[in-house]
Amino acid sequence: MSKTSLFAAMLMAVLAACAQPNEVGRATYLSSEPVIKMTPAGIGAIDAETPYSRTAITEALPGFEFANVTTMSEGEVRHLLAAFRGGMQQLQFEPATSGKIARVHIVGQEAAGPKGERIGMTYTESGAAALNCNPGTEEWSGMALCETPDRYLLYIYAPEAYEGPDGQLPPDNVLRSSRLVRIVWNPHP
Repeated sequence: MSKTSLFAAMLMAVLAACAQPNEVGRATYLSSEPVIKMTPAGIGAIDAETPYSRTAITEALPGFEFANVTTMSEGEVRHLLAAFRGGMQQLQFEPATSGKIARVHIVGQEAAGPKGERIGMTYTESGAAALNCNPGTEEWSGMALCETPDRYLLYIYAPEAYEGPDGQLPPDNVLRSSRLVRIVWNPHP
């Protein structure tokens, strides 16, 4: 099984545990309204000037619990601050060398994009057709990386079972049913 297929299978298992289909087959999310929304300006009280410190981030996002987490990206170990709610990781914060926040990642369903996009929605449900999409590489290989025109927001979509050539977007019929697995805010595109 390829790395992309394994990732997509694990994601689908997590999403299946978190969401139940409603009468039209779309996911019913953990809460009727997201706890917090991401916009091109930031997320909640977090903006481009917020320092990357546990204290500043905690004060800006009341109602979340925070912990340091370790991840791998592009073969490199990274230490990030993560926000949890209901025992599930919702957000990840990357530090910049400037001491500010480099990026914020939505990884859970309690946060939403500016138009209500939630983790687990399909490409079609989230209105991604208006985005500029490129094929993912490395750990995002086989996925679609879709940016807003202003490049502040990046949406990452994973197809359920796509084993196409590296460096190519999935075909339209596969892309339309791909699931949103991450939204990334970049305060300095």
